[in-house]
Amino acid sequence: MGAKDTIRGLALLSFLMFVGLPLLSGAMWLIRSPNATTSDAISLVESAAIPWWTGLAQAAPLLFVVVAAVLVWAGADEVLG
Repeated sequence: MGAKDTIRGLALLSFLMFVGLPLLSGAMWLIRSPNATTSDAISLVESAAIPWWTGLAQAAPLLFVVVAAVLVWAGADEVLG
């Protein structure tokens, strides 16, 4: 497994952890709830996606440092080239 595959795997895992799991748990609540409405479903999507994007924007400087460190660790020529 090369550096590109490792980085893609980390990106997929982080997406699933921060977006997929909250959506899945909320979807399970919607399925089990006898009084679920369309607004509950919309609220679920907003509550899972908006904090993730907001957190990403707030963490952008730290995220840049982490991405740069991963590129240095993996060898930027192997990842980018």
